[in-house]
Amino acid sequence: GYFGEYYRRAPALLRAYIRWTLRGVSAAVVNSEMLAPMFAGLLPEERIWPVPIGIEDIPEAILAQPRPARPPTVLYFGTLIETKGFLDVMAAAPLVAREIPGVRFVIAGGYFTAEDRKKAEELLQDPAIRAVVELPGVITGDARFELLLDADVFAFPTYYPIEGQPAVIVEAMSARLPVITTDQGAIRETIVDGETGYLIPKRDPAAIARHVVELLRDAPLRRRMGEAGRRRFEQRFRIESYGLGMARVFDTVVQE
Repeated sequence: GYFGEYYRRAPALLRAYIRWTLRGVSAAVVNSEMLAPMFAGLLPEERIWPVPIGIEDIPEAILAQPRPARPPTVLYFGTLIETKGFLDVMAAAPLVAREIPGVRFVIAGGYFTAEDRKKAEELLQDPAIRAVVELPGVITGDARFELLLDADVFAFPTYYPIEGQPAVIVEAMSARLPVITTDQGAIRETIVDGETGYLIPKRDPAAIARHVVELLRDAPLRRRMGEAGRRRFEQRFRIESYGLGMARVFDTVVQE
């Protein structure tokens, strides 16, 4: 997602080298229409192909497992870097806890820098945050799916400057989770605001809390958004859809 800005900021010699390299490119694949401008002025529009990402579905064996009873759960899942918004989710947790007794926030992932860890630990000094926030660390394998299936709401309020099309949002949609996120990168082409989740202002824990409370209080709304997200995943973001999109690119290039 950062390529266009990287090119504009590069020294003149490097920009010349990039232009020389791209002369031989028949097709540049981006994950969304919104990311196509990164090649503006470097490639003709007809050589830029938006192909949304596609992921494997949740295995049937995991879907068939009984889900244990649990308290209302909000999940953040991704790299623990400040600009991905995980600290904002932590800051929203006590605001939600005032309205939804027993709620838990699971903030899963590995810290990107020591500074990110320090800021999280500083927030955890607040007893109101420490009481409802869990940080299980890096989750891999089948445990990823179980984490998603055991949640009620997915929060990913990123303002990461080089955001593209986050796969973790698509994973949340596959698990029927309403998504609270931001209009960053290609997210607007992934989440339909008000239908599969909410696009909220960046760096706004109060907005996160407000929508989490709304979703946790309104089970029919939560299910409706989750099902809409699942349908959108099945229509646009399965691995098979990605394969077909890439096949169209290859077919065009070969025919040329």
